[in-house]
This record gives sequence, structure tokens and C-alpha cells, in this order.
Amino acid sequence: MVPMRRLALLAALPLLACQPATDWRQAAALDGEQQIRADIEDPAASFSQVQVVGDASTGQICGKVLGRSVSAGFGTPARFIVYIDRTAGPWIEEQHGHSIVTGQRFEFAWQHDCIDEGWRPS
Repeated sequence: MVPMRRLALLAALPLLACQPATDWRQAAALDGEQQIRADIEDPAASFSQVQVVGDASTGQICGKVLGRSVSAGFGTPARFIVYIDRTAGPWIEEQHGHSIVTGQRFEFAWQHDCIDEGWRPS
């Protein structure tokens, strides 16, 4: 019986080794939220529809944020984009935050870097 247990354990080890220590998408989403919180200086900001699109090196975190100084209208969350590789942004629609982007540039980035990469409203 012991050899069979040992054999089963040995067979399971490669499967366990293939499991990532943490899900990179979840870690990226949390990092993106932290970047937005820091950018708008609101640790209590709330997030919705946060999704990671693209890959681990050049992807984006896209979603919506509602904070004390951030909204796309009365109580309406503003969209945001955080670039995983930090080559731009983070950007929040309506030009909030430290990294300012025109409305036209934001809309272009939202379409191409979020929607076209797989972001879908939930």
C-alpha cells in the first residue's frame, strides 16, 4: 500500500509544480487599482468591471472607478486604463489624475487597448 501512495504522490508532483503561485491577472488587477488610488489620492475609491486584457508584459487593466474626486457624471464611475508595462498612464476619463490625456486620446485608447483587446462590460 505504501508504494502505491508514493507512486500517486510522485505522479501528482508535476501537476502541482505547474500551478502558478499567484494568478498574474489577479495580481495585475490589484496593482492597477492601487495605481489609480494613488493617482487620484483616494484610498477609498471603489472599482467595478475591472478586467485584465492582453498579456502579462504588454497588457492593460481596464475598468471603472468611483472616488471622491472622480466621476464621469453625478455618481457615475469614470473609466480607467492602467498599462502593465507602465509605458503610459494611468489614464482616467475626463482628465482626472496626475497623467492627463485628452478626451479624444482616451477614447481612442479605450477602444483599441481595452475593447479591441477583449474588455466587455459585465
